[in-house]
Amino acid sequence: SEGKVPAIMAMHFTSNIMGALLPPLFAGADRVAYTAWFIVFASLFAIALVISSQFKMRQERTMAA
Repeated sequence: SEGKVPAIMAMHFTSNIMGALLPPLFAGADRVAYTAWFIVFASLFAIALVISSQFKMRQERTMAA
């Protein structure tokens, strides 16, 4: 994990808070838009993490060889 666990835990906690506390503030179309943007940004963040970890793993393999 190389010290990345606290960052991931903080992002997960933030995601839980945003998913639980903020939707009641919106109604109708605004709630749908909030949910859509929430999903888009969560997906982009997940994709960025996967790409970042794949790049790092590739780089470590090249250095080890």
